[in-house]
Amino acid sequence: MRLVKSILIISISILSFSFAFGQKPNVSIKGNVTNLDSDTVQLLNIQTNSPIVFAKSGIDEKGYFELNAYIPETDLYRLSFSEKNYMLCCLEPNEKITIALDGKNLSEIISVSGSKSMALTKELSDTYKSRQTILSNTNKQLQEDQEQVYFNQINQAFVPFQRTNKEIDDYVIRSFESIKNLFNTIDQYTNKEKILKGKEDSLILVSTNLMKSFANDYQKFSSYMLNIRPTYDFPPTLNDKYTDFNKYITQYMDVLDKRHQLLINNMDPVYAVVSDLITKREELVTLGKKDDKETKTEFTTSLLRLAREKRESVTKTERDFLAETQTSENLSKNIIEGAQLRVSNIVQRYQKNFDQENEKINNKMLSLIQENKNNLAVIMFLDIFPMEQNMELHKSVVEALHTQYPTNKTVENKYKQINSPAVSTSIGAKAPEIAFSNPEGKVMKLSDLRGKYVLIDFWASWCGPCRRENPHVVSMYNKYKDKGFDVFSVSLDRTKDAWVKAIETDKLTWPNHVSDLKHWASEAAKIYGVNSIPATFLVDKEGRIIAKNLRGAELTNALKQIFGE
Repeated sequence: MRLVKSILIISISILSFSFAFGQKPNVSIKGNVTNLDSDTVQLLNIQTNSPIVFAKSGIDEKGYFELNAYIPETDLYRLSFSEKNYMLCCLEPNEKITIALDGKNLSEIISVSGSKSMALTKELSDTYKSRQTILSNTNKQLQEDQEQVYFNQINQAFVPFQRTNKEIDDYVIRSFESIKNLFNTIDQYTNKEKILKGKEDSLILVSTNLMKSFANDYQKFSSYMLNIRPTYDFPPTLNDKYTDFNKYITQYMDVLDKRHQLLINNMDPVYAVVSDLITKREELVTLGKKDDKETKTEFTTSLLRLAREKRESVTKTERDFLAETQTSENLSKNIIEGAQLRVSNIVQRYQKNFDQENEKINNKMLSLIQENKNNLAVIMFLDIFPMEQNMELHKSVVEALHTQYPTNKTVENKYKQINSPAVSTSIGAKAPEIAFSNPEGKVMKLSDLRGKYVLIDFWASWCGPCRRENPHVVSMYNKYKDKGFDVFSVSLDRTKDAWVKAIETDKLTWPNHVSDLKHWASEAAKIYGVNSIPATFLVDKEGRIIAKNLRGAELTNALKQIFGE
């Protein structure tokens, strides 16, 4: 059965056919494709909604196929192995092509001969692929850069460590507030360490709640020291190569240890006394003895002793703790910002290297496209360079192709696109030329104002919003005309008299006024896609459109950014 299948496949390959109305084949494609699970290949037009099969062939077990087709003209075609697996190719009549492909990536050509367009396609594809190769290599080098790895690890380890310590600091600071409030409460309810008459129960109630607040907050620090701090793998092993940076880590850890020891020495004893008092009070409540005079006296006596013996120590400890906390925060800032800056500088270095190589690749591709702009194959690569930033390239190539292939649908669509008002007047595009007569009959050209910032202003004498905006345009013109600003007014008037009268009435003193007096049929309006007025286009010194439809404050702000106050 396997032998029969092989014979059938070979037979189909030999008998590859064309459906071009019985025309004799004028293109031959002998190919080999690997890493692809397909046993047929077709040559189709690029219109996916109505595909025309120019030729079809089987693929033998070694991946070889042969297509013989009649193609009426140079055009883009699909070499299709399945609905999803195909490659675009530019074919010319009377070519005999030999090609090798990898089915895993049909956009790349392993080898090709017999076609200038296909050879160009391979060169452009290989050049574009080299960008991805350089990017992958650059990323790999960056990820393996030992300095980057070290400072990234420091940052990734330190940030959560510092954040946890900051949270514990907040609990400790709150515990200081609670214990100070406890001492203040004792002062309010006592006089010379004697409880004010009738205030014993209030003192016990308020003090118990404050002690619980203190204990709840300070307990977080105790749990941290017992359970959390020992589990943090920080600091990691420090690299002696970076001693200038590592000193901040060492200092931070020293200050951290100092703060923690300060709490252990001075606040742990307070916590122990408070915890004991809370426990005893809760036991008395459980036993129903909380109101016994003897137990209350014992409790208040312990409170007074706590305030007497620990007040000064707590005050000094808080002051020292806060001072050391500020020091550790400054050091943590040095560590985080320092590590991030080191990583950022390393990334920028690799980015710079990639940008330099990428620029070489872009320049090579641009040269290949420009040098071969009469070759239809380049249209497949043109969109690698976005039209918005590369309008001149697109126009140059598409216009050349339109001259060479005026009836080609792909070229025609591109040609219409780049010449549509929406594209030709987009931000970044070179402003289309305007050349019409002024009121005296002299032809005024927009290009004559090159070297200035120019506001192209479409208006008319009959346009109320235009007339209301004119005083502001006049103000901006008078303010910036000596700094290189000018106005080029295009009127959509019907009559010369109305046009001239409006210029004089509104004091539009700049000399650049043009109109073909065709109202909405204005040729300039068609070129710029203007279908409502006022409409403005701000053009820079090189003649590129940098903003649209600026009015009032928007125009003021734009000119202020360009020229200053």
